[in-house]
Amino acid sequence: MKKLNRRKHVFFMILLALIPIRIEIVQVRCESVEFKVNRVVWGDNIDNPIKAYPGDSEVPLTVEVQNLSSDKTIKGVSATLNLEPLH
Repeated sequence: MKKLNRRKHVFFMILLALIPIRIEIVQVRCESVEFKVNRVVWGDNIDNPIKAYPGDSEVPLTVEVQNLSSDKTIKGVSATLNLEPLH
């Protein structure tokens, strides 16, 4: 009985290896989308901001943006905030 199960297992593995499988990963990038910044608050919750003081660190900054493009969807937005000292 074990030989029969083993043969079935080997047969299915060979069968799976012979079936052509095509996996395509498509990354779509849009160079520019019109959007508006609605609110910026310290903290993780846009509706419940926290206070941040000079010298604080590791305080999240939440930025709420609104997509103004009716024909484009924004997903997985990431941004980098570059700060320079005031002179």
